[in-house]
Amino acid sequence: MDNEQIPVRDDVKPQLGASGFFCLELFCGTGNLTYAMKHFFPDSFGVDHKVTKQRVKIVCLDLSKEDHQILVEQWALSGKCLWVHFGVPCGTASRARFRRISRRIHGPPPLRSSRFPDGLPGLKGLHAIKLRAANRLYSYMRKLIKQLQLANVVWTVENPLTSLLWETSYWTDVHKATDPYYCELHNCMFGGKRQKRTCLASNSSAVMSLNILCDGQHEHAPWFY
Repeated sequence: MDNEQIPVRDDVKPQLGASGFFCLELFCGTGNLTYAMKHFFPDSFGVDHKVTKQRVKIVCLDLSKEDHQILVEQWALSGKCLWVHFGVPCGTASRARFRRISRRIHGPPPLRSSRFPDGLPGLKGLHAIKLRAANRLYSYMRKLIKQLQLANVVWTVENPLTSLLWETSYWTDVHKATDPYYCELHNCMFGGKRQKRTCLASNSSAVMSLNILCDGQHEHAPWFY
């Protein structure tokens, strides 16, 4: 994002590369976005519950745990954090769970639906455990976004456009409280191999500069092999 478009606190006007100021990528995976963040603010870092194929500084925290949540809140609301990105896991909210891989094979079963976006009733065992774990993360996302909004810190949330996350009570609450901007983009226009539709929500209008859809000038990799 263009730093001049990012709203920050009146008493904090950092220059690109300023020491001490940072961006924070939550649920960062391999930290690709953090890698890009560090080109502008070198003190930026990522957070995830496990670290694999690490390219940049990633702090290993479980954001379903309250003490780990508090630590992230302290960083995010320190007055030095300029932007928090939430790459929230979408596994339990993916509509791919409704698809069959083949006539005989069905992938993981649905755990949510448009009628029950917070979770299908009657789930048991591992499915219920996964759903509860995801909802704890969604709940924390909602809490932290509201805090960031009050502190005038930029936040973004990324999930597939078709993700049921956007229909949950957790996100509905965020939407009502913050009236965010919504950007749709196709990953193939940013180096991806598939025409994956991604949605970015943010309290900054700068996110709309990424609203780029496929121009049809290239081939896409198949979804299934």
